[in-house]
Amino acid sequence: TVGRAHPDMEYWTGQNLLRFGKQDECAAHLEKALYEMEHRDFSFTLYITGELDKVYGTLALIYAKKEEKGKAVQYAVLALRAQRYQDDVLNMLILLFRDNKEKAGNVYTFLSKIYNFGSSRDVFFVYKAAKLVQFYQLEDYIYHTLSESEIAFLEETKKPPYFLDETQAKERYPSVPYHNGIDIHF
Repeated sequence: TVGRAHPDMEYWTGQNLLRFGKQDECAAHLEKALYEMEHRDFSFTLYITGELDKVYGTLALIYAKKEEKGKAVQYAVLALRAQRYQDDVLNMLILLFRDNKEKAGNVYTFLSKIYNFGSSRDVFFVYKAAKLVQFYQLEDYIYHTLSESEIAFLEETKKPPYFLDETQAKERYPSVPYHNGIDIHF
């Protein structure tokens, strides 16, 4: 390119390249967009500033596929700090830790800098990700940090939501008549 680049143009070029599967070129354009945004002063609003979580997330996933773990972790942390509820980025990060044979306690401590483990939402979000990528040690570690009410909630969600035995059905829905076992579930 000639002269300086505009961050939004670099962002959109990178997004288009990604749609065509050109991940290396996409990463180059997204990183250039970030550089220009950081090193130039703009007197108007940039579109990319509202998309930073996606930019960082995209870069993290690209570098994870290229097996550049350092950059993948760096961009994943930035993406999760911008928007912590990104399933794909968290799954990729936990998968990197699992494949690198990191200890569950160390991963939990690392993630505690991003997530508020005092919040049930954050705890269950990370627990679900550990379960999905089959990082059983982290899943077990998180399970043992749960409060009694969180464990009860987790156990309750494991049950099929539609199943009630005959006694529970009569107690919960006394005015609903049923004639056979199938009616209980509906």
